[in-house]
Amino acid sequence: MSEHPRLLFFDANNASPREVYAETGNGKIYLSNIDDQDGHVLIFETVNATVSATGNRLFIFLNKNGAYLSVEAGHPSYHDLKTAVQPERKSWFGKMMALKWPVLVTVLVGIFIIAYFIMARVIPAAALKIITTEQEAEIGNSFYRSLMTTEEKDTAATRIVNEFASRLYLSEKYRIRITVIKETEVNAYALPGGNIVLYTGILETMDDPDMLVALLGHEATHINERHSLQSMLSAMSMSLLRSMILSGFGDVGSIVLEHAGTLEQLSYSRKLEREADRKGMELMIRNEVNPVGMKKLMTGLQEANDNLPGIFSFISTHPMSDERIKTADAFAAAHKTATFAPDPELRKLWQQLKARK
Repeated sequence: MSEHPRLLFFDANNASPREVYAETGNGKIYLSNIDDQDGHVLIFETVNATVSATGNRLFIFLNKNGAYLSVEAGHPSYHDLKTAVQPERKSWFGKMMALKWPVLVTVLVGIFIIAYFIMARVIPAAALKIITTEQEAEIGNSFYRSLMTTEEKDTAATRIVNEFASRLYLSEKYRIRITVIKETEVNAYALPGGNIVLYTGILETMDDPDMLVALLGHEATHINERHSLQSMLSAMSMSLLRSMILSGFGDVGSIVLEHAGTLEQLSYSRKLEREADRKGMELMIRNEVNPVGMKKLMTGLQEANDNLPGIFSFISTHPMSDERIKTADAFAAAHKTATFAPDPELRKLWQQLKARK
């Protein structure tokens, strides 16, 4: 018998262990008795073996019949046997660092793209399904109160525009509330849950009540279709991703608060903008208002953009294009035979809005 450290083989059919030699290769473990002059060899498949380490001893279970090896730490075959049954694996970080730099860059870019997709699309989409309309209204009202702390409200215009809107059908799910802010900036935005904010600058670009109906229909559609909530969730999710990349996870609450002040600059994709245009014009038809007003609104805003490039926010958050104007024109042409019944009260309220001091 050899001296310690030892390699002992336990066979389920024999109560006494045998000291053995061991070799590995080709997915097999080869055992031979030390005291067997004929070199009798037992062969076991490593695929059937499992390993367990306890203290300074390694146990290798060779098959389902109960045969196993007991290997003391320091035995010459200790490492080979352990590796044969349970190959050493590098950590994911170690594997990445071992890659050539072009492959590493490709992997990192791929990881970033996946993370971006999850944060920009998957998380907001999942949140949309979870958040109820009541919770949405609470979220929107919370941001509305925060945003209004730095704005000057045009009380007279707000009263008139809300009375104007009350004569229109704008939403089934939400109570639409409009606030007019004293600001020359040409801007308007909708918050989740029903709040629409108009700046006096955008009202000054209009010369027809149908243009105001078009704007309200467009913004109401952003609310009805939850575009505002989706955009807000995407903005917050991406802000969180940027903060995680630049400064670690940090406090999520502080990240939300940090970006709350910029959420009035809600931006929408071209797809969402086209949907708001189309459904906004459908609301105009439902209210018996000529959808030509949408084309006039877009044309007027585009012209104002040429004159006011420095302060024009609506175009930056609601990208205007010739294609959208052509689509609005085509929609109006397709409904030119529809019956429109101008509301004299809307005209009266419009005149009061334009005549206010």
